[in-house]
Amino acid sequence: MFDNASLLFSNFFIVKFNNASFKGAELSEVRAENASFTNANFENAKLEQASFKEANLRGANFTNANLNCTDFTNANLKDANFEGT
Repeated sequence: MFDNASLLFSNFFIVKFNNASFKGAELSEVRAENASFTNANFENAKLEQASFKEANLRGANFTNANLNCTDFTNANLKDANFEGT
């Protein structure tokens, strides 16, 4: 859906991207607070300095994603996969 997309500096507040795919996407400095990304795929995505405060990331896949300085404060990360990060 959003594979390899460039969404730098985007703001996503109170939105639902459940089951969405962001494979290889550029999401650095994105603000996605209180958003829902249940079972979303962020494999190989660049998420440097992104903010997922209070976001629902249950079951999300972050395999080999760049999470340098990413903020997951109070996010739901149950069953999320961080292999290779």
